[in-house]
Amino acid sequence: MNVTVAGYIMAALFGLSGALCLSCAIVNSDWFFRYQGVKMLTWRLSRLWQRILYALLGCVMLVMACYIVVSVA
Repeated sequence: MNVTVAGYIMAALFGLSGALCLSCAIVNSDWFFRYQGVKMLTWRLSRLWQRILYALLGCVMLVMACYIVVSVA
């Protein structure tokens, strides 16, 4: 596997996870915020602040995916 293929795989992973975080934060998905892995990071925050945090994380991951695609190409 060369660097280009690995870069595109990483960009796809960042893009998918960022899109999931952002979309779940926007629509307030109950199944997403009740998951133990999500609660591990934000167990002290209210639902509003959890949504804000995951919307920001989703945007950061999408920007990172775009940066990887641009830098690999």
